[in-house]
Amino acid sequence: MPKSLVVKAVFFCCSISFATGPAAPYAFQQKSGDLRLEPYSLVTGRGQKIDAESGWLTVPENRTNPSSRLIEIAFVRLKSAAQNPGPPTIYLAGGPGGSGIDAAKGPAFPLLMALREIGDVILLDQRGTGISKPSLVCSKAWDFPLDQPGEPKTMLRLAKIRMSECVQQLEDRSIDLSGYNTNESADDVEALTKAIGAAKVNLWGISYGTHLALAIIRRHEGIVNRAILNGVEGPDEAMLKLPSTIQEQLIKLDNLKSQRCEAQYTATGSSSSNKESA
Repeated sequence: MPKSLVVKAVFFCCSISFATGPAAPYAFQQKSGDLRLEPYSLVTGRGQKIDAESGWLTVPENRTNPSSRLIEIAFVRLKSAAQNPGPPTIYLAGGPGGSGIDAAKGPAFPLLMALREIGDVILLDQRGTGISKPSLVCSKAWDFPLDQPGEPKTMLRLAKIRMSECVQQLEDRSIDLSGYNTNESADDVEALTKAIGAAKVNLWGISYGTHLALAIIRRHEGIVNRAILNGVEGPDEAMLKLPSTIQEQLIKLDNLKSQRCEAQYTATGSSSSNKESA
């Protein structure tokens, strides 16, 4: 298995839930740029319901390959409540691998609804994620040993095996993994902007979504009106979610808490001493 393919598979497969079940079928008869719209009802985890519109945008799987097949990018559009709506806002989920449509069904729902006061809100399932077609969900389970502490060498060895199996599984479905990357996703957003007839769009990205937003700004600056970036991951960051990184941040938080508590204790002690002296 070529190393480059394993790396590409890690980029998406590590961040997408491994699950069983066949991939959703997708059409081969459209042409690039075709847009299909349907009525849609968005229902949140708390039972909140809003009428919306679902869309499917046809794009090349790999724009660097002239003979690339076509895939479909899914999104849901929440219509603006404004009388004179401004540019639509495209929500870019994190991960990579998160679903923008699913994110709207959770805690992000109130914020997204508030953004409707400005313009339409578009919940994007980036290529390979959510209900976009094809899905890059892999049916292989990690099955790390749970009866002993995690040992890096063992976990890395098993991860490489599972990644190689996932690459093979996806390639057996005729998926061109080289087409699933940030630049292609950025070009999808530009294609979507054109397809819906918008001159400009706002971008709201979270975590990896900020990485994608920055790529969109770099590649297609002319379509961007404004950008909201939460938890920025820069253009040159590797998107690696290492346990050691999380541990480092927890230690920093603990040190800050200790310093604050010590300062409060010192201030309280000084105040008590002054009262006793008085």
